[in-house]
Amino acid sequence: MRALHTTPKSRRSHLVFADRPFQGEGASLYVSIGTRVVYRALRSIGGRIAQMGTFSLGGDVAKTTRVASGSSPLTSLSVAVDTDWHSETIAVDVRRYKDDVENTTDNYRVGKITLDSGGAEVNTIYGSATALSVEQRDGGVCLIGIVFEQSPEGLQALTLTAIRTAGPTSPADVVLAADPGRQTYYFETPALSDASAYTYKIQAANGAVTVDVLTGLSVTADATGPTAPASGSGVAW
Repeated sequence: MRALHTTPKSRRSHLVFADRPFQGEGASLYVSIGTRVVYRALRSIGGRIAQMGTFSLGGDVAKTTRVASGSSPLTSLSVAVDTDWHSETIAVDVRRYKDDVENTTDNYRVGKITLDSGGAEVNTIYGSATALSVEQRDGGVCLIGIVFEQSPEGLQALTLTAIRTAGPTSPADVVLAADPGRQTYYFETPALSDASAYTYKIQAANGAVTVDVLTGLSVTADATGPTAPASGSGVAW
């Protein structure tokens, strides 16, 4: 009797990854360019391999994007500044792990650091603002309302200034103190012309460090007011 021999048309690969980044107890340091941390390099392993980034299946395949780690007890983690981070804002986070399980807090209050072309930290303000409203008042005065949120990272804004960037006249800037715990601010402009609209920006400052947190605010004043009545009469009561 002749034995039949069958050759499979495809052979399924079984890949085993032995990396155990979270064995024991310690912490991992993650750094990503931008304002959010990427903790894992996304990969799909099957009959074909799709990947983000480059790695060789013939060598080590890391399961995380961490740049440093340490075993407990530890008080700090450090890593040399990569040249790819120069002139960039980087997001930094630390996750703790124990017995092959990592704390998966996702981008919660990560650290943000801005670096110059030489890799040195640049002092900056990370607070953000949202426009609320622009309201007309009499005599050409306008009220500009915003919400400003301080950031726990970087420098804290000490002042907020409404600055005219375009318009028919050159009104003085309006400066408000950026108070801790306060979010809503209203800037009362000087008397503006109603010949055409103005454009304003809001600038946050801490000493010599400034950042524009809102730009392109359109402000239209009503300096003329309603037409005076031609005549009138009263009725006793």
